[in-house]
Amino acid sequence: MKKKIIIFAASALTLLLLFAARSAIERSADKLDETTQTDIIIDVTNKNMPEGIKMFPDKDTPAADISPAVWLLTSSDGRHMYMIGTLHYLHKYDYPLPSALQTAYEDCDAVAVEIENVNHIFSEENYLPDPELSKGDTLKAHLTAEQYSLLAEYMSNTKISEDSPVTAENFNTFAPWYIYDNFPTPDEYGTQSEYIRHDYGLDHTLQIQANIDGKQIISVETLESKQTRYSSMPEDIVGVLIKYAVLTVNQNDITENEESYAAWSTGDIDNVYEIASSLDQYTDEEKKIMEEYNKIILDDRNELMADRAIELLNSDKQVLFAVGAAHFGGDKGIVALLQNKGYTVERVQ
Repeated sequence: MKKKIIIFAASALTLLLLFAARSAIERSADKLDETTQTDIIIDVTNKNMPEGIKMFPDKDTPAADISPAVWLLTSSDGRHMYMIGTLHYLHKYDYPLPSALQTAYEDCDAVAVEIENVNHIFSEENYLPDPELSKGDTLKAHLTAEQYSLLAEYMSNTKISEDSPVTAENFNTFAPWYIYDNFPTPDEYGTQSEYIRHDYGLDHTLQIQANIDGKQIISVETLESKQTRYSSMPEDIVGVLIKYAVLTVNQNDITENEESYAAWSTGDIDNVYEIASSLDQYTDEEKKIMEEYNKIILDDRNELMADRAIELLNSDKQVLFAVGAAHFGGDKGIVALLQNKGYTVERVQ
């Protein structure tokens, strides 16, 4: 099975050193029993803010005209922690961030994000099961006729991604979760003049700014939970995800991203949640399946995140809690869960 290495590096020299280290690691790994789980992680501190991005305003550069949600979480004994809802894709002109976010950031000595992902190279498949189906089994047997037909047509015209081992010739030999996990996620949405980009995403830039300022970065979730999110899902859910991933790519449909961005930028956190959990596009049969998906991807993780927020609030660090905006909204969101546990959650923007 091909080992994928994700590399985040700050300079050409650093890259050169990392490749040398990687070669040594892989030579050592060849000597290990294949059944042994290994966690090879090398720290690389990324201080390279995307070009043109200035995080906070000054006398020469005013803040952007946006008002994303910021909360102040307070315990009965007076401990406090700021919380902000992030988006993975933002515009370049969403920076510098408004003063409420600057206050929240300057209050902390550690930033907690869903998963720390700007400072490491690591073996992506440490926790994943073998993606190749057993001999005699095929992907077609794991999808509906409609799902397989759409995917097969898509695969006949393209490769899933440049660095993916999945091709038109061999895609039928992989498990559905692996197909979906390797599906393209565009780094850019929108027109040539108005990008919403992943490297402008607030979770990404916050981590880089934390590196620049010497603040600790904390993962709210585990690397294992992130890597196995789709391999552990029921196959009927993954099949529906594959169908709509193909349709979205084929139709170049970025409506949901644009709507989520508009809601986030005005602080309409409940609308962000409604968009993320909407079942409107699905058939009646698919809606039943995707209700379980929403429970897994939102409700279950919200409970974990709320518990982690309490843990970090009571830690010896002053933490900024920054996770996906959709996790804060709704009756089962982080805000409601914390309030139900007796904590005060005050909206400060």
